[in-house]
Amino acid sequence: MHVEARGGQVAATLEQSLIKGIEPGGVELLGPSAGPSTDQVIAGLVVTDQPVTAAESDDHRVSDEVPSVRLLAPGDEVAAVDLVVSGPNGPATTMTVDLQPGIAAEVPLPGLAPGNYSVRLSSNQPLVASARASVGGDVGKDFGWFAASAPLPGDFMLGVAPGPRPTLHLVNAGEDDASVTLTSDRGRTVAVSVAPGRQASLRLDFGARYVVTGGTSLVAAVSYTGAGALSGFTLSPAGPLAAPIRVYPR
Repeated sequence: MHVEARGGQVAATLEQSLIKGIEPGGVELLGPSAGPSTDQVIAGLVVTDQPVTAAESDDHRVSDEVPSVRLLAPGDEVAAVDLVVSGPNGPATTMTVDLQPGIAAEVPLPGLAPGNYSVRLSSNQPLVASARASVGGDVGKDFGWFAASAPLPGDFMLGVAPGPRPTLHLVNAGEDDASVTLTSDRGRTVAVSVAPGRQASLRLDFGARYVVTGGTSLVAAVSYTGAGALSGFTLSPAGPLAAPIRVYPR
């Protein structure tokens, strides 16, 4: 889906829900991903558990319970894509995919141990990408989409909306080490160093606001994980038409 507006700016969100027979499989609100590019980074792919079954279902489709990456090359040529899935200790899965133009493809990621991952994609043609994962349990099932986003050029702020186990995921897309500091409006400060091409995940306080400093090429996202609940959102740079807003206290 591609949303384009003329004469003004719009914000778009896509809602997806899943029902298998009479059993609810979850619901998710999908925000926009980064625009087409030959390099894409997905931060904060959360894997809770995976079934022992094969990566494909009986109809040769990727099972909803297996984490996967959805890719699309909107151009007119075949895209050769190098896909690297990394955990806290480095690359966990590496593969090469030939992507037909204009056709969405889903790449399953079976065998990943529970944890937080990032996905880096390099291609000879521009593409867009998002990752999908699911969570199950006695209280129900859910799934989440984790979109690719562009690196943040400097310091940024974030607010933590209500939800289970909020976690900030950072991927260093630059060539130098990033010494990142999170400062909460509740007085808590956390520091972490992120090497080039590596990732870090930091637990956040429910309802807090943070200032994040020390990075110049960080891809960032926030995830929520709980019993029968999984979701996340990206932190994206300001748009090219964005302007400062002056706020007057009362």
